[in-house]
Amino acid sequence: MAEPNDDLPVWSTTHTHLFPGARLTAAEDAVAAGDLAILFRDEVLVPASVIASEHADAFFLAVDGYTTRAGTAIPEKRWTVTVTSPFDGSVRVRASA
Repeated sequence: MAEPNDDLPVWSTTHTHLFPGARLTAAEDAVAAGDLAILFRDEVLVPASVIASEHADAFFLAVDGYTTRAGTAIPEKRWTVTVTSPFDGSVRVRASA
């Protein structure tokens, strides 16, 4: 995955980590396969990638391992993610893959 930079889309969440049911905010045109960055509530920016799946309303989100601002190590993980319908500016982490 690419390091976060100004050229990548940035998704955000109001949490310091992802979990089943968590919501991520993303621009509709940023919900496509490719590299992005996730900005967590504690202002930690983490590289991630969207990976297409065979389902039109779902995809995989691979998130690099990182350390929260409080020092908690979060391991690399791949999540199954669904797009809200109708699109309301967010996607939802459905379950771990």
